[in-house]
Amino acid sequence: MDRAALEKLTVEQLQAEAAKYGLPTTGNWNALIDAIMGHLEHHGPVDELQQLAATKATTSVPVQKVPKASTARAEPQPPTDVMRQMLHSIQQQQHQLNQIVQLLVDQRTESAVQRQRAAAATSNQSSSRTSPTDELGPRSTESWSSGSAVQALAHQIPEFAGSDDDNVLSWVKQVDKVAQVHGATDGATLLAASSKLTRSARRWFDVQGDAAVESWVGLRAELLKIFDRKIPFFRAMQKIEARKWLPTKETFDDYAIEKLTLMHRLDLPESDRIQLLVSGIQQLSLRATALSLTAVSVDSFLERMRTITQGTAEVEKR
Repeated sequence: MDRAALEKLTVEQLQAEAAKYGLPTTGNWNALIDAIMGHLEHHGPVDELQQLAATKATTSVPVQKVPKASTARAEPQPPTDVMRQMLHSIQQQQHQLNQIVQLLVDQRTESAVQRQRAAAATSNQSSSRTSPTDELGPRSTESWSSGSAVQALAHQIPEFAGSDDDNVLSWVKQVDKVAQVHGATDGATLLAASSKLTRSARRWFDVQGDAAVESWVGLRAELLKIFDRKIPFFRAMQKIEARKWLPTKETFDDYAIEKLTLMHRLDLPESDRIQLLVSGIQQLSLRATALSLTAVSVDSFLERMRTITQGTAEVEKR
């Protein structure tokens, strides 16, 4: 009931309306209207709400039929029961909605798993086939190494001419060491090593087929097979003994390194190597000094001779 409806009532009707809400019935026409409106604003029309709830309960909840002889009617349910029924209905709808959402999620997950399995099966089938690129072999794939990497390797690898004085075993070991330090691929090692072949070794390489030069491992084996010549012991000793130290043109270290390279193939003991190094010293006084040294290894002998020869060179300069 609103204010406009109350203003149409008389004082007696307003007093009756106030009494219905338990309000004082004293006062004039305006005071009664203000009291009733204040009560309705704070408490609401309780009787109207009860009537509305009874109407909804009658339409939503089936009423048990009574015998025709009985004239009694079912009493309307209170508002709390109606709210419980509405809440129960909402909960059932929410539960059904959750089931639908879960079903959609499960279907989507199952579809994704099936797609992944199909993709994995396709990948396995494609990897088991041989493509034209695979048939080209390692030479074609490893030739994609960058030029800068090959140049860096080649810069640290000495030349190999394939002559009698060249030690192919020592050379291939040096190539392996450089490749290992830089973590180079077989293809990059092949390009770098082959670029350092000169003279007879280069001519041999140029006439080889693909089988011999398609990888560094294959080239290494072929080089050892061709250039690892077995020189007679007496001929190797002749070259070693003919190598003399020339103090005016080289240091003692340079002389010793070159002479030790000639001894490499003979696998001589440490004492024999030291004696051969001493035999190449042509100055008698310096040779006598070297003979008096009690070195047990080539390294210790070279270290002591380095100190002695440096002092001798300074005296000669003065």
